[in-house]
Amino acid sequence: MHFPIVTARRHKQIWLIVATFAFMTQIAPATAMAYNDDGHFYTVVSIAHAHLPPYNGHTQDDAVLMALCAQIPDLAKEYDAVSLRVRTIPSITGSFWGMFSSCWGTDVCHMVTVHHYLHGLTDGKAEDVTRAAKATLSALLRDLETGEQEEHGSRVCAAGFAIHLLGDSFAHRRLSTPTRMYAPGMGHFRDNHDPDFILFNPDRSHNYVAYAQALDETLQSQSAPSRWTTLRELLSQMQPGAHRDNLYNEKRLRDAFLNTLRADGTDHTPIWAPYKPPLESGNEDLVLSRTCKDVLDGYTVRDVNCNTVWKLYRQAAVQAFAQEKIKPTCDTDDGWSDGVSP
Repeated sequence: MHFPIVTARRHKQIWLIVATFAFMTQIAPATAMAYNDDGHFYTVVSIAHAHLPPYNGHTQDDAVLMALCAQIPDLAKEYDAVSLRVRTIPSITGSFWGMFSSCWGTDVCHMVTVHHYLHGLTDGKAEDVTRAAKATLSALLRDLETGEQEEHGSRVCAAGFAIHLLGDSFAHRRLSTPTRMYAPGMGHFRDNHDPDFILFNPDRSHNYVAYAQALDETLQSQSAPSRWTTLRELLSQMQPGAHRDNLYNEKRLRDAFLNTLRADGTDHTPIWAPYKPPLESGNEDLVLSRTCKDVLDGYTVRDVNCNTVWKLYRQAAVQAFAQEKIKPTCDTDDGWSDGVSP
């Protein structure tokens, strides 16, 4: 058998085809995000602010850190779904994932592990992911009572990551088939950014209320039923004027949450730590440059190690997913490190 000679020109043509295909398959998911800050950070702080019995002392400090960490997966380049996907473009391993879904290389395994276990992009049953998220959060909350105190801040932050997964277990349900999750890698590219908006349509608003109730329940709050009636009425009032041009009333919804937090008539609402600059300003770029450590250093004085956070979170999530019989897409990123944390 004779093999054709690959000339330099032919080699360039082949590489162009491969590179173009890789580019299309990897840039495509650039809108595979999650609930925006109104669905993550501001929802968490509004629920924590109204928690019964009220948080106080060290439990209040933990609630503030937990809310911050619930937003970090969309603020830090090591965990942001879009940033991870786009950053795989220059690598051979990333190209092979884009073309063949090949789990080859630490960068690909980390990306897929994050997509699967932190953003709920499993391509499987949605309810299974929600149950796994609740189990992950419950396990990490129990761990706060029994874990080593020198790692307490990292354990609190890991619980915040679990809250992020719980939100994404609702936000990343397919628009066309709400009983199933979007897949790793592609995410909801074909549906644009629409699934991330709470007020995209009544079904997504219903999902959001279910998420808020699930979070409230898992945090073992004792919220009165009237809280959810008020929330449904608020969403119903904002739904008619929500459209793509105003980002589905995202700012109005965020302002409504903030008004709730300020409803006690005081200027000081420590449970939600009004950050400067606001957290929502941290994910304005498509591909993020800030690390998890950068975010934490800028917004908290607590002793938190991002590598420890990820290790603790991943361990709890992998176990919970296995209990729900959610098959992993790739091997987990056991050898991965962010390269900046001690």
